[in-house]
Amino acid sequence: MPEQYRGHRQDAIAPAEEAVRLRRAQARDNPAYLPGLAAALTDLGGCYRGVGRHQDAIAPVEEAVQLYRALAGDNPAYLPGLAAALTDLGGRYRGVGRHQDAIAPAEEAVRLRRALAGDNPAYLPGLAMTLSNLGICYGEVGRHQDAIAPAEEAARLRRALAGDNPA
Repeated sequence: MPEQYRGHRQDAIAPAEEAVRLRRAQARDNPAYLPGLAAALTDLGGCYRGVGRHQDAIAPVEEAVQLYRALAGDNPAYLPGLAAALTDLGGRYRGVGRHQDAIAPAEEAVRLRRALAGDNPAYLPGLAMTLSNLGICYGEVGRHQDAIAPAEEAARLRRALAGDNPA
């Protein structure tokens, strides 16, 4: 990360930790706050990753996955949150060299995003990104042949998306 951004990212940690504490307290009294807690945990993991605290970034994202999984079990509206948290979890595992552990969350995220995109094309960019991540995961553990199909599918999706919208 460029040095000029390091301090600003460090400044984000304390508020992110406070948000988790507050959301956790709210969720203890009222489960309606669980989605906010899951989002705050995901944000905290991103803050830790942003300052190079890769090991610290894992636990909050693992907890967010558990929360989103429970929420999505009751309400499929939380499936996008689960897919995003799984994608983040795979990235956090990769960030500490746990390449084999990154595969299962990446595969699950692809399955979820594929289903979401089947119902709503607005999810296609997320599917493309997740497919690309899965290909990287496979490559990092030496499964180079397995990496080809998701990478090719991601490229096809991105080409189609760019054809519709150059942005």
